[in-house]
Amino acid sequence: TPGIGLTYTIVAANAGPNPVMGALINDDAPAGTTITNWVATFSGGASGTASGSGNLNELINMPVGSIATYMVDLSIPSDQTGTLINTATVTIPMGMVDPMMSNNIDTDTNTPDPMADVVVTKTDGSTTYTAGTDVVYTITVTNNGPSDAQNVVVTDALPAGITAMSWSSDLPSSGSGAINDGIGTLVSGSTVTYSVTVSVPADYMGDLVNVVSATSDTPDPNGSNNTDITDTNTADALADVVVTKTDGSLTYTAGTNVVYTVVVSNTGPSDALNAVVVDNAPAGTTITGWTAIGSGVTPPNASGTGNINETIASLPNGSSITYTVTVSVPSD
Repeated sequence: TPGIGLTYTIVAANAGPNPVMGALINDDAPAGTTITNWVATFSGGASGTASGSGNLNELINMPVGSIATYMVDLSIPSDQTGTLINTATVTIPMGMVDPMMSNNIDTDTNTPDPMADVVVTKTDGSTTYTAGTDVVYTITVTNNGPSDAQNVVVTDALPAGITAMSWSSDLPSSGSGAINDGIGTLVSGSTVTYSVTVSVPADYMGDLVNVVSATSDTPDPNGSNNTDITDTNTADALADVVVTKTDGSLTYTAGTNVVYTVVVSNTGPSDALNAVVVDNAPAGTTITGWTAIGSGVTPPNASGTGNINETIASLPNGSSITYTVTVSVPSD
């Protein structure tokens, strides 16, 4: 598996009939890899260097019946491809004759079996959202290895009811709408970070659910941590409803009408639901009539008489209703 080391066992034995002084043991690391360490154990009188690093190229002495065993640790890069071929040889000194040269060389062959644990996280740092505002998510896509992940693709669909979403990553890449971004090769131990901005409409209700996934052509030992990663926020609406009322004067004249202008507006960011407008006539006076004109909203009633007690089912962000209220003031 690329990114995971291998340990080879090399055994050299002298089956006789003569002792060998200065036999050469050789084992070179396959192309693209490194021998990080090797350790030798000797039995039957064999002797040589007990340990080392790098390619194995050692002279040993081997009496008849002796054995030299080498444990060779090989480091394999996470991006290693192709078949891994490792050949070990033992060569006797010149002037000596080996009756069976064919067993003085041996080759171990391994085909690649890559594996990459791609992990996805997504959060906006909150469990709630406010309709009419932006929600900013951070997505991280990390390869925990051991191998490089090939052809990684990140997908993030628009949450239900959302039409505006923009994003950028530190690849760099960027776009608007749903994410379908090809990272390519994600090296073992590396991370790509995305910033995703979702514009939530002022009238949005219900849970805000965002699901992200990352796939790779490289087998993943744990698919549960990179597919259908979900961040869910519940609604926390916020609407600043503002009321103003004036008749444009600081005085009144008994026996006349006073006309008030009442403006009920929503400065958001969310739509205001079931806003109740109440306007009672001052003590001793009577509201003889009123009218209502909406901007961005239709009033529950366009006109009426008597005290006002109106429920506005939905007062959208940025909308307003203007009431013109006529109050009759007795002459006494």
